Amino acid sequence: FINSKIFDKNAFHFDENVLNKLSPERYDDFTYYVWRLDRIDYPIHTVIKRIQSVALYSIFHPRRILRLQDNELRYTNEDQFTMAELFNTVNSYLWEELHTSNNINSHRRELQKSHINLLRTISLDMYNYTSFPNDAKILARSNLKSTLKNIYHTLSNTTLDEYTRVHLESCSEDIESILEARINLN
Repeated sequence: FINSKIFDKNAFHFDENVLNKLSPERYDDFTYYVWRLDRIDYPIHTVIKRIQSVALYSIFHPRRILRLQDNELRYTNEDQFTMAELFNTVNSYLWEELHTSNNINSHRRELQKSHINLLRTISLDMYNYTSFPNDAKILARSNLKSTLKNIYHTLSNTTLDEYTRVHLESCSEDIESILEARINLN
C-alpha cells in the first residue's frame, strides 16, 4: 500500500489547474503567522517530501525493526516477513529507475535523498544511540553498496536528463562518503 500510494513515482500527479488554486494556510496558529510566511504559493514539494519522509522513517523506526528481528525468531513459517526482505524491497522500489534507466522526477529525487539519509543514520550508528540492531546496520550498508553500483551503471546512460544525472552524481558522492566514514578518536 505504501509503495503504491506514497512512494510510487506517479503517486503525486496533480492537475496544474488545481495546483494553481492552492494556497498556504494563513491562519495556522493565530499568532500573526501570516506575517511570517516566506512564500505565498503552496509549497507542494515540501508537503510531499514531508509525507514521504514520515512514511519512510516510520517504516524503519528502530522499535519496528527490533520487533521485526524478534518476530523472525518467533515465527519460522515459509512466508515470514524478514528484515532483509524489508530493506531489499524498499530499496529496490525506491530506486527502480536505476533498473529501467528512466529519468527520475523531482518527488522521487527528494525521496531517494531521504532514503540515503535514513540508511546513513542506520549504518553509522556507532554508539548505538538509535538502538538499531547490528543486522539492520549491515543491511543498510549492503543497500548502499548495491545502490551505488546501480548508480554507476545508470550514469553511463547518455539519455538521462540533467536533473537525473546530477542527482545521481550527488547521491553517489553521498553514498561514497557514508561507506568511507571512519571514526577518529583522539
